[in-house]
Amino acid sequence: MGLPPTYQMRLLGLPVTDKSYVYLPAVQLLLSNSFSSFFSCFCGFLIGSIYDNTTIIKQWRFPTAIRQFVANYLGSNKKKPTRKVNNVQSSVKEEDVQTMSVMFPDYSRHEIEKALRTAKSDLNRATDILLTSSASSSR
Repeated sequence: MGLPPTYQMRLLGLPVTDKSYVYLPAVQLLLSNSFSSFFSCFCGFLIGSIYDNTTIIKQWRFPTAIRQFVANYLGSNKKKPTRKVNNVQSSVKEEDVQTMSVMFPDYSRHEIEKALRTAKSDLNRATDILLTSSASSSR
């Protein structure tokens, strides 16, 4: 399940979305260098298909020790503000809820707010959470 396109239009009778701009350079690369590009494109397509059809891979995350090492020694030198751990029910911005609602129309407001709270209002992480879960039928 991929991200839905944000807009769609027709150009010369063909549907064109914002995703078309991503695929267009890949097709140009494939057609310009034939065999060497074909092999690279095939490998990317194969890995993408495996990722798309395998739930276990989508749920895998780097171990906590590796994430902490990277954050401490390879991450930025900026000090992050401390947050209260007890504040689990932190409020989310209405703007973020609206943005996520447009991207995920099949999800209820409650599910979107829960994903945003879990992701600590990080839209990228909340998107990942919603993509790896299934939408409930109640809206």
